[in-house]
Order: sequence, then C-alpha cells, then structure tokens
Amino acid sequence: MPLLLYTLYRVLVFAAAFVLLLWAGANPLLAVVLAAVIAFAVSYLFLRGPRDAAAAWLAGRAERRGQRAQRFSRESEADAAYEDSVVDADGDAGAATDAAPDAAPAAKERPAGREGDAGR
Repeated sequence: MPLLLYTLYRVLVFAAAFVLLLWAGANPLLAVVLAAVIAFAVSYLFLRGPRDAAAAWLAGRAERRGQRAQRFSRESEADAAYEDSVVDADGDAGAATDAAPDAAPAAKERPAGREGDAGR
C-alpha cells in the first residue's frame, strides 16, 4: 500500500496549495495550475521516501506478475505440445475434408424483391 500513501500525500499537498492560493485571492483556474506545479515540486523534493517505497512496491508486483506469466506460458506450451502430438497421432483422419480446398461454394441466387430494390 505504499503507492496509496504516496498518492494520498500528493493529493494533500495539491489540496493545501490550492486552498492557500484561493485564500490569497488567486483566480481559480490559475490556482489549479499553480497548485499542480507546487505539488509536483514539493512531492519531488520532500516525498522521496514514500516515492521510493511506492516504486519498490510496484517493481515487486511487476516481478511477481512476470513470474506468473512465465508459469502460464510454460503450461500453455505444454498444452500445445500435447495437442500437437494428438493431432499428429491422428494421422490422415482429416485428409478427406481437405480434398478440394479450391472448390468454390455454390453461388446463392438473390431472391426476387420489390421493383424498387433493383437500384440498391
């Protein structure tokens, strides 16, 4: 949950800067922009610890997801190898269905419609 804490800190810094700028009489649109810049600067300079903790947490999570993906990939490869062996063991069972791959399907006649349908 370090990411949640870091995000909370940044939102609090932004809100504090925004409220202070509004209290000082700044235009609301200008206050939003300046509060964002101030929040960025303050979080960059003073929130290094929480930022590093959040980055480490995200890196650990990505590593765990990568390990799961590798495990899933190995299982998929094993399934594909088994499927290939079953298909290869079948031999020429599917050869009869592949006898005429170039044969075109029979053309379907269009049913007669109303007279106004001819132009469509």
